[in-house]
Amino acid sequence: MKLKNLSIRQARYLTVSSTVLFFIGLATGVPEWFGLCQKWDFDCYDFYSYNFGFLGWLVLITPFIFLFGLMSWVKNKSEKVFTAWWKFARIYIPIALVLIAISDGGGMLGGLGAGGGYDREGMIWFTSGLFFIISM
Repeated sequence: MKLKNLSIRQARYLTVSSTVLFFIGLATGVPEWFGLCQKWDFDCYDFYSYNFGFLGWLVLITPFIFLFGLMSWVKNKSEKVFTAWWKFARIYIPIALVLIAISDGGGMLGGLGAGGGYDREGMIWFTSGLFFIISM
């Protein structure tokens, strides 16, 4: 079963709405970042976690919706660009996963230690940043 392609308008709507929902989930999860709570005001944290705790799941779900909308938008803009990017992603992502797996985990049996001194978090940031820069 082949899915119908999204129009540019639908892809734009999906991307913008998922970004808004992401920040709503982030605001309820970490309210002091958005000025909703004072630092160390545990009553305020309890209020947001008790009343709006379910919105924190938006932070985990909406990046996937955002990427789906963005990929649909790019595919509608130019099929050649999308095909080239997709070929690049299929090669780059397994290489990045191997680099992350062999980097030092910082603990007992946390990695193979062949990462050249980088810990896993640093390697994740490096490979994702490099992917973002190259994709632009």
